[in-house]
Amino acid sequence: MGTITYDIVDQAHTRILKVAVAIRDVLEKHQIPYSIFFGSVIGSVRHKGFVPWDLDMDFGIFEDYDHVVKILKEELPSWLVVLDHSVDPNYCASWAKIADRFSEFHATTFGGDNDYKYRGLHVDLYNIKKTTYNKVCEYRKQEALDYYTRKLQAGTMSDTDYETQCEKVENKYIKEKSERSEANPDKPVLAFLKFFEGEPDCIFPLKKYIFEGEQFLGPNDHDKYLKSCYYKDDYMELPPYEKRDMKMDEIIIKPISLDE
Repeated sequence: MGTITYDIVDQAHTRILKVAVAIRDVLEKHQIPYSIFFGSVIGSVRHKGFVPWDLDMDFGIFEDYDHVVKILKEELPSWLVVLDHSVDPNYCASWAKIADRFSEFHATTFGGDNDYKYRGLHVDLYNIKKTTYNKVCEYRKQEALDYYTRKLQAGTMSDTDYETQCEKVENKYIKEKSERSEANPDKPVLAFLKFFEGEPDCIFPLKKYIFEGEQFLGPNDHDKYLKSCYYKDDYMELPPYEKRDMKMDEIIIKPISLDE
């Protein structure tokens, strides 16, 4: 756990929850459908809150992602920042992070995070794609190519590496598409990169979940949803101690100031 104490973890969870509540309030004000996602769903189902070693939260957005990000940039309180490629050219992911400006972390597993302009505790805001089964491979391929294009534009990837990676992406998705059965090619699905591919009825209609005493919208069928992600049937079982990775080795949390 490095220099991170349990007291710091508790403080971090309190701050991240405050971030999530601010996002939720803006989304619900505008009647924008959203869902807690990934580890936040497991946390709610298994712990009624944070997975003890998890130091972020995950939201999924299903409609007009760019418009939602614009609203959040305009209406979130000033102690938060919507981190995306327009705010920081080094940030090349396809989704935004809503980061606390008055905290900072140093990452171990995801070392690239250390180069971001804002490294605060955050909520990931995932862009969930509505598509059909036969178009999932094309969607994933394009997202991967766009990622490397952003890295090239940011100057964090050479032309040679860019061409190499793009060729790998093309070959990977040719292979993946050839391996997929298309017995029902027009079946509607929701997808997020390689991490989630599920039928809409595992998400909709959304229902409320308790998370650290607060209510958030989440998947209609959490079991079907989680099995559509990368989790196994035993997601209710705690992983071995050595796999409980916080992915951070330092966290600094300062009081929120509205004067800065």
